[in-house]
Amino acid sequence: MSQKGDRLEWSVNFRCRQSAFRQILYGADSRVEEWQASASPEIRLEISKAVALRLAYSRSQRWVRQQGSPQARFDQDELSLSWEILPLENLQVKGAAALHGFRRAGQPYNFYNEVSLDARYQLDGGRWALTLQGTNLLNNRSILSSQFTTFLFSEYEVFQFPRVLLVGVVRRL
Repeated sequence: MSQKGDRLEWSVNFRCRQSAFRQILYGADSRVEEWQASASPEIRLEISKAVALRLAYSRSQRWVRQQGSPQARFDQDELSLSWEILPLENLQVKGAAALHGFRRAGQPYNFYNEVSLDARYQLDGGRWALTLQGTNLLNNRSILSSQFTTFLFSEYEVFQFPRVLLVGVVRRL
């Protein structure tokens, strides 16, 4: 569902998924069933022709049942804010900040944040541009989580979020 006005745009997305498969893990053959449901409301506000903000929230729950094991539930939340600013005629600055939370049901939430920035300056004539991109600017630590992947039911997974800075010169053909 979505609605677009002159300066305000909103949408709500719902998604459901069910899957079942067999896996052979460490010589044991078992059937795995998974159900997932998620909802994502989003609001975009155009403050002026030069400034726009977008606020989004996403909530996802996943239920997993492996043959011979009790059902497990995983919760995942994400709150994000992104912005786009056009301070000068040839300069465009975009940024985003997100807070992610995840947990296995009954356990405390694990949180991590993600901040990115993208700036582009279009040189006169419009064929050449200078770009600067930065990803994960505030945090580059490892995250330990309880997760379920499509192929492996594992208690812990480690995610590494590297800090990446890219500077570039772009030429349009």
